Amino acid sequence: MDIFVIVLGIIFTVLSVAILSYISMATMLGPWIAPTLVLLGSLFIKFKRTDGSVQKMRRNILLAQAIGAGGGIIAVGIGFSVPILYFLDPYTFNNWIQNACYFCTMASAICFAAGSYGILLGRNFAHNFIVTKKLPFPVSKLTYSVISSQEQTQQLKQLLGGTISTVIFSFLRDGAGKIAGVLPRTIYFLKSFVGDSLALALWPTLWSMGFVVGLPIVMPLVVGMISKHLVLYPLNHHAEFLPFALFQPLAQGSFVLAFCSGLVVSELVLGVLKNPYAIVNTFTRYTRSLAQSKHTFLRFIRSYGKDPSRRSPSPKAPEQPLGENGEDVRPSFIHGFSSFLKKVEPLLAIAASCAVLSYLGFSLIAQVTLLIFVALATYEISYIGCDIGLIQFGRFASFVLLPMLLLFKLNFIQVTAICVFFNICAAVASDLLFDYKTGTYCDLDRSEIHIGQWIGLLVTSLTVGLILYVIFSNLTIGSEMLFCQRGRSKVLLIQSLNLNLYVVSFGFLFGLLLKKMRISPTMTFGGIIMPNRITIGFVIGGLISALVKRKEDYFPFCAGVFASETLWVITSLLCKMFLG
Repeated sequence: MDIFVIVLGIIFTVLSVAILSYISMATMLGPWIAPTLVLLGSLFIKFKRTDGSVQKMRRNILLAQAIGAGGGIIAVGIGFSVPILYFLDPYTFNNWIQNACYFCTMASAICFAAGSYGILLGRNFAHNFIVTKKLPFPVSKLTYSVISSQEQTQQLKQLLGGTISTVIFSFLRDGAGKIAGVLPRTIYFLKSFVGDSLALALWPTLWSMGFVVGLPIVMPLVVGMISKHLVLYPLNHHAEFLPFALFQPLAQGSFVLAFCSGLVVSELVLGVLKNPYAIVNTFTRYTRSLAQSKHTFLRFIRSYGKDPSRRSPSPKAPEQPLGENGEDVRPSFIHGFSSFLKKVEPLLAIAASCAVLSYLGFSLIAQVTLLIFVALATYEISYIGCDIGLIQFGRFASFVLLPMLLLFKLNFIQVTAICVFFNICAAVASDLLFDYKTGTYCDLDRSEIHIGQWIGLLVTSLTVGLILYVIFSNLTIGSEMLFCQRGRSKVLLIQSLNLNLYVVSFGFLFGLLLKKMRISPTMTFGGIIMPNRITIGFVIGGLISALVKRKEDYFPFCAGVFASETLWVITSLLCKMFLG
């Protein structure tokens, strides 16, 4: 492994964690950062002008991306789940934030434990998904298409164009140091007639993320924005218009909370009803894969400590790079170290997971149950991700959380820990599988990818707590700058049984109606609770995407926009903390 590639991958990891930690909480979306890292990797690796074939250069780019992208998807999983504790127990959350050392240590510990368990699971799923089932892996195909694209130079120009233009815009809006900004943060329309209801936040990240998601984001958000006035207000004040009253008008915030809880429950229930045997099928597929695969955790346990010559061979690795005379040019150290990791990986992952869960107060039976549920849900979420390219954190986190709530008495810290642990585990397992598949296109040895994933996990574990601490210390969770919609939705699901059942039922029925109309209740929920100025920003981006023939051609520009603005925000927070 080239030391330059490792250093580049470490830098990519830190950038990915910083960017997607903020983006996932500020915009409720988690964009895939691998194509952006590929473009940046091609720039630096070509600039270094290392000697070697095009194939070797592509392997180096992929390896740097494999190290860095894992940090990004872990950050998305954490950003979707950590704010749950704030919404459930703000006192405990704020106490943690006030103790920076404790907060960073806890974040590092749970990230390492869940991530190591994810690597273990992903490595054991690989043969079944890649060789046996031959899943399509659309994310891997996209990543490799960017690596091998003849238009890479043009895409890189777009990325740099989006970055530079956003930095200039952010400077004009926010200023720097003693230089004041000249642009407003929000533009209001018809304020004398509609007050603050019609406004646009000058936040390029919203426009770029709306553009990437496209038209599917427009209708739910518009419906949610309109429903505030045409659905929620009349329902809350129905006693003023009808001769009977199901309940007395509630405070606006309480009514929105209960109604949106119904929306969230409808999304979950319909997700289960869409495939009522999802959990059974998951268990069946998973246990069958254990029986079929020659490279599983159970087989490893049975063969651990026996004569290596009697062990079953590992799954066939992709074709290996050879020298001019046909010799194997890979360093033997790579294979030796990877083999060592595979031997200690199961014990390390289980021990680290149990240690963290024990510290958080989980009983032994609760730990075993959670690890089983996490393994089953990770298998299913990875299967779907390798099949359609979408990692569905929210739904499967609920599938893990709800049985644990029914079986065990959990406090708010444990509820949050379950969601964080599962999201990190599923993120790492999925990312490893994507990288394994992409490696088959570049003839990149799995041992190098395996080691690269561990490097990325270690760097992520060491840095994610610090980055989250900077964000949480300077921005208020639930504010416009850090709305944390995903965390809110999970909390609403948990609290739904303790809210006004009439209002929750109305939200549930409204969710069913939306689903019948093929409108996402979760996205509609975002349009209801988000300030209109943010919603309109997403909508504008989605509408602009309809005006271009191939919106994918502009994704690098959008990546430059949201990445540079995020780094601008975090840099501003650091300057505020240390320079005053």
